[in-house]
Amino acid sequence: MAGFVLECLLKALLLERHPGLSNPVDAATLSVTDREVLTLLFSHDLEAMYLLLPEVQRKLLGIKTESGRSAWIEFAAICEEWTVYARYAPISAKLDRAASYLETVKEVKKWLKEL
Repeated sequence: MAGFVLECLLKALLLERHPGLSNPVDAATLSVTDREVLTLLFSHDLEAMYLLLPEVQRKLLGIKTESGRSAWIEFAAICEEWTVYARYAPISAKLDRAASYLETVKEVKKWLKEL
């Protein structure tokens, strides 16, 4: 479920940058970019979302994690690994891996909220 936190934060950032999409709209009247954003608001494609938010990459490239890695690398790894279908997976994650993933999501959440 932690991945949904990042998804919601990215969608909130997209809506801040495209406030006209906060209300019902006729997609046929939107710009190409706004139509793309509208589609993403109903998807789970984290990578496509952050590609439309270049300030996320700029901000996270300037932050180092406790391990000394770029926060951008941590964020991109989580976005690549996470899938909406993970919650239905019959295989459970190892406790240490799940704890590490959750900790990274908490850190990324903090950085995204600062944008």
